[in-house]
Amino acid sequence: MALEARISRAVMAGTTPPAIGLVQIYRNTVWRAWLEAMQHQYPSAVAALGDGMAEAVIRAYLERYPPSSPVLLDIGESFPRFIASQFSGRPLLAHIARADWLWRSAHVAADAKHIGPSDWVALTRDPHQPLRLHPACYWLCLDQAQMRQGDGDLAAAWASARPTQASLSGYGLLFGRPSGAVVVVAIDAAEGAFLDALKQEEALMPALESVLQQHQTLDFNALGEKLMTVGALRQDPPNPRRPYEKTRPTF
Repeated sequence: MALEARISRAVMAGTTPPAIGLVQIYRNTVWRAWLEAMQHQYPSAVAALGDGMAEAVIRAYLERYPPSSPVLLDIGESFPRFIASQFSGRPLLAHIARADWLWRSAHVAADAKHIGPSDWVALTRDPHQPLRLHPACYWLCLDQAQMRQGDGDLAAAWASARPTQASLSGYGLLFGRPSGAVVVVAIDAAEGAFLDALKQEEALMPALESVLQQHQTLDFNALGEKLMTVGALRQDPPNPRRPYEKTRPTF
């Protein structure tokens, strides 16, 4: 009651008691941590929006969907959906944000031994043996309707805020972590369709047969090179010592 009385008197007098001041400082510190975490996880989306607009959009998102986890890496998974709802006339913005989150997901995914070039050659000789995606393998590719609508060069738009990826260009992105650092390559619609099929079929030949029904132009050699570059395929089960990423994003 004593604290409530002090607060009431302070409100009436237009002053801030020490306890309220501490609460405000704590709140400001938490908000700053949330904002910085979001800006760190969505650098390309922030660049596409512009710093001022990006901070306003992030604040609006956090006010509507306050974080439920104390882990800063968990903050913001639904941000791409929020951007899509707020910028329906600029659909590429949401795709850029999705790509940012996939980069983050590849970064924190579980470890596993990835398949190298010699293993890939062996797989092509026995294409029905089981084949699984590496836990750090993520991809995003615009569909045919989005391409026809002119949603743009997703890879170039996403990479524009990331100097090490400045040469990327295409309608899709493939993420992996072959040796500790995230690696990204651009992919086309046929390659994205192959990854979708492989996720379902878990074998090379059934995935290829499924894709070639719709994408006769699939370049198998280029596909294999990209899969090896990002370490997209695995041999062994994930390493339980790095189990952070338990589920794949659902945008």
